[in-house]
Amino acid sequence: MPREMPITSLDRRPERRSIKPSHQERFKEKLVESLKQLADQINREFVGELGAPLLHDDGTINMDAFSLKKGGPFRKTKDGRDPHDTGEGTIEYDKALIERLEADFAAADSEGVQKHFGGREAAMAAFRERQSTKLGVQLEMALTIILHKVLGSEFLVLRSSKFDDYKHGVDHLIVDRLTGNVVCSFDNVNETEGLRNQQKMQKVIRRAADGGTQIKYGITFSGEPQKILRTKLSSIPTFSLALSQDELKTVLHQMNYDVTGEPSSTELQVFDQLMDGLELQCATLQDRKIASGVRMGLMAFGESLTRMRALRANQPSATRG
Repeated sequence: MPREMPITSLDRRPERRSIKPSHQERFKEKLVESLKQLADQINREFVGELGAPLLHDDGTINMDAFSLKKGGPFRKTKDGRDPHDTGEGTIEYDKALIERLEADFAAADSEGVQKHFGGREAAMAAFRERQSTKLGVQLEMALTIILHKVLGSEFLVLRSSKFDDYKHGVDHLIVDRLTGNVVCSFDNVNETEGLRNQQKMQKVIRRAADGGTQIKYGITFSGEPQKILRTKLSSIPTFSLALSQDELKTVLHQMNYDVTGEPSSTELQVFDQLMDGLELQCATLQDRKIASGVRMGLMAFGESLTRMRALRANQPSATRG
């Protein structure tokens, strides 16, 4: 029988804890500031090599850092001198796709929203602002911070580009700094319980069987000594991060938002729970018929997971955030 992903509870989990709008706004402000701190830290490390910031302030990969003029793999825009050049595949083409999708999301978000907010651009800005206060989006931000705090010395934890988020359904990348292996990617972070939990496991299995995830704006390390490399990635194993809604709310209430500080006890519990889930998903995939490239990625993930556990074990005694 296929094994099921575990659903465990954090200690002191409140029952159906609600978040007041004022608190949710405060959490958003804290998360935004923490991610900016994280992005500044990583950008300072790599800007000399890349000639551009790797990350936006929200921790997402900066697509402009992948332009040919910056030593990256992609053209910035189409050749205006060539009437047959549609610009397909360029960074500007991908940005236009993002804008069209967000315009559709904004239009569908609420009936008459464009009229209410004064037009398309205002509607899109309002849509993005509302997104940042949604629980699932806030936890995606929070988990980026938690994973970075525990793993950052040996792994690069990144939020994917908007293009790969919308086009390939990838929210995070974890890259092994020591080996260059792209250990895994994560799909949507959200509340996951019961049948929904099993549906996510089936999605993980289907992706692995179909050849894994493709990532256009990807990062790895190569050479001796290791240097950061911007490149397309393929056959990446993708896992699901599963926390219940109450657990997500607990994280927001109890995490330490200082990126340079120690993880709170709640953050470490979340990390342990996520690692347990990833380990079980990996074991489940090993028992399935999956693409050979993905299976190789799973082997790399297994090796890296041992180091992830060791980094967790080396965390100093945590205090409540």
